[in-house]
Amino acid sequence: MTRPTRCSRRRFFLRDSPLDEEKQNAQISGHGMMWETSLVLAMHPDLVDLPRARRIPESPLVSQLKNKPQENIDRIASANADLGRRVIELAAQRTAKQAQDLLP
Repeated sequence: MTRPTRCSRRRFFLRDSPLDEEKQNAQISGHGMMWETSLVLAMHPDLVDLPRARRIPESPLVSQLKNKPQENIDRIASANADLGRRVIELAAQRTAKQAQDLLP
């Protein structure tokens, strides 16, 4: 079995997933975007304030999302716990398979 390279390790367990189309979309993927927000909604929904996403451009606070097009920021509001749970379940399944494959 070939070990993933350092740069591929980040998405190793989700590579070639049925969610690839969603994952590769620039309006969805990236730090703080819909993909990650969905993961947080699945694990800790009390930490997410979805209406706040639409106010990012006008906020006086510094944010790496301010340089994103408004349509990308609006897409954050479509984050949902169901997508987050699907991603977590897929990662768990693939992690278990990798662990099983390592056993003699």
